[in-house]
Amino acid sequence: MENTEFIQLYNEFKEEQHDDFHFQLLSEMIAIEEIRDNKVILRAQNDFSRDNFAARYLVSLQKKLLQKTEDPLIQITLDREQTEKSVLSPKPTFDPLPATSLHSQEFQFGSSSRSADNVNSKLSFLNYIEGIHNRWAVAVAKALSRERNDSYNPFFIWGNVGLGKTHLLHAIANGCKERHQKVLYTNAETFFNNFVQAIKTSKQDYFRKKYRNIDVLLFDDIHDLKKKNIAQEELYYIFEHFRGEGKQLVFTCDRPPHELKEFTERLISRLKSGTNVSIGVPSYEVRLAILESKGAELGLLLPRDVLEFLAENICDTVRDLHGALKKIHIFTELLGQDISISMASQELQEFFGQQQKPLLVRSIQSHVAAHYNLELVDVLGKRRNANIALARQIAMYISRTMTPLSTTELGREFNRDHATILAGCRKIEKMQKTDQKFAGELDSLKRKLQVTC
Repeated sequence: MENTEFIQLYNEFKEEQHDDFHFQLLSEMIAIEEIRDNKVILRAQNDFSRDNFAARYLVSLQKKLLQKTEDPLIQITLDREQTEKSVLSPKPTFDPLPATSLHSQEFQFGSSSRSADNVNSKLSFLNYIEGIHNRWAVAVAKALSRERNDSYNPFFIWGNVGLGKTHLLHAIANGCKERHQKVLYTNAETFFNNFVQAIKTSKQDYFRKKYRNIDVLLFDDIHDLKKKNIAQEELYYIFEHFRGEGKQLVFTCDRPPHELKEFTERLISRLKSGTNVSIGVPSYEVRLAILESKGAELGLLLPRDVLEFLAENICDTVRDLHGALKKIHIFTELLGQDISISMASQELQEFFGQQQKPLLVRSIQSHVAAHYNLELVDVLGKRRNANIALARQIAMYISRTMTPLSTTELGREFNRDHATILAGCRKIEKMQKTDQKFAGELDSLKRKLQVTC
């Protein structure tokens, strides 16, 4: 076989595996060393790449070669130069120091408020605004930051982007550090990059020490590990180690565990085994409180009418509220402009969502009614049958957490006063805490509404 023929076939084979994460990872550690007659010698950087490439792809590659030649022999050898380097130069990429010093260069951040464990000391419970949309998540977070509780392990927080999940992770971390626990904040991207680098340099042991020699692991955006099965497997074993040692795991995600497609079943099972809660859209009152609190941090003294205008029109995420305030800060500090509703309306358009409040609430009411085999008139009417009353309260609660309307505004949508709305929301919130099956059903309903509304 000519060299060019094999290289062409090998490139075709690589192209056929372009969606295969395992192949993309391993192929970077495999090189063509020699092609002679019907014999091909591939060179692997380490045992991991050699054994896994042979187990997963050798037979398929041989079948590909049979298209051009009879009985091809493919041999995979170790890269002796790489092996000798690892023996002669044992200094690892991952610093094998005691647990307090395990967070080396790949974990460094630009912010001076971050320590070696990646925890931002500025993000605490003191500056985290609580409301009905996140009350349960905050309650559990505060509890586990005070003391260990197996019921909250793992603690799984899910919700759309920009709603404060990451802030809550750092708040938990800072609370645990006050109890002198060793913590580490990471996210899926950092975890994956660390893991790939460990494999390439044959330093898996140092990688595992880094992620295991701690008391609390706070793992952000786990959904970004989709399709990365090898990294998922490594996380599973870390998970098992933590559970066996009685250590705490906290995850954030953009969806509940059972909706994590392209994840291994056993990892999903572990993620579902503790406490999982959702964070919804903050209400008008909470958005107003966030604006006041964050504005004070920035030294902004905004007129009340401007704050109310922003709270009414920036409804989607907490991140957008912060972004709008930072832009206002630039205008006041650098340009010396006074802030008015007119100016905010003109300059902050990118933060304003397309809100259709009555239609959104009506959609929620209709979806909840249909889910419980009721008519819309039942939800909006006066009948107090147990099933109708429960559906009505669920619609109230979802409207409270998924729309920017105040309780007074929602009262008008449900033909009731604001006290009735508050009572209904509190009942559903309490049921979530005591009935896991009901909490799962409610989360599923909210997810469907986010897709269809």
